Amino acid sequence: WEKKKKKKKKKKKKKKKKKKKKKKKKKKKKKKKKKKKKKKKKKKKKKKKKKKKKKKKKKKKKK
Repeated sequence: WEKKKKKKKKKKKKKKKKKKKKKKKKKKKKKKKKKKKKKKKKKKKKKKKKKKKKKKKKKKKKK
């Protein structure tokens, strides 16, 4: 005898749509440029060197 082939109805699976997560864009902070203050150069006073007086040695005369 012949088998009767039953056609099975295939159930279609519903695909779940994945929700895409939105990436938050990070705001870049702008760096403020600091203005450099110009330093005034102080003039150095030159110290005057005192000259040492050389003591003259007295020669003793031999008698």
